[in-house]
Amino acid sequence: VRRTSIGRLLPLTERIVMELGRCDAVVRCEPAGSLRRFAETGKDIDIVAAVTNRLTAAEAFVAQEWVAQVASRGDRPSGHSTGISVGLFT
Repeated sequence: VRRTSIGRLLPLTERIVMELGRCDAVVRCEPAGSLRRFAETGKDIDIVAAVTNRLTAAEAFVAQEWVAQVASRGDRPSGHSTGISVGLFT
């Protein structure tokens, strides 16, 4: 798996967190994994969220403008943007 510099991952991560924060079902969300640990590189973007409705939060996640391809839906939705895999954990 190809690793990407955190400098490249961080702007997309911040955008995702901001957009998810607008969803009424999302109480709180933040980066997880290598971004949370401030590693130099990461293989993907993980977002962890506290939600009141998992389905609504998942649909808001995969409906975001940055999503080029939806890899999975439901409890653990994931999407791809320019070769970067992004997962939401609720």
